[in-house]
Amino acid sequence: MERNLGILRKCWRTLPKGGAVILFNMMSADDDSGPLSTALGSPYFLAIATGEGMLHRWTDYERAMREAGFSRTERAEGLPLNHGVLVAFKD
Repeated sequence: MERNLGILRKCWRTLPKGGAVILFNMMSADDDSGPLSTALGSPYFLAIATGEGMLHRWTDYERAMREAGFSRTERAEGLPLNHGVLVAFKD
């Protein structure tokens, strides 16, 4: 998550006031209860696709966005294949 945080910090510094960053990804449940596809996705990215990466919980991404300086976030849940959209705003 440290690399993601660095990217989010760069986004925050670059965006004007009122700007936003959008994250689209598979999201794991906040209570780590699934879905199974996110549990399978992390080893796929680590071992096959890129050699790094992990699918995180919604709250992990939201925490990183706040730590990067964004003031608020909005979720769009329930997209196909366990994907979601998280929008963070620079107010």
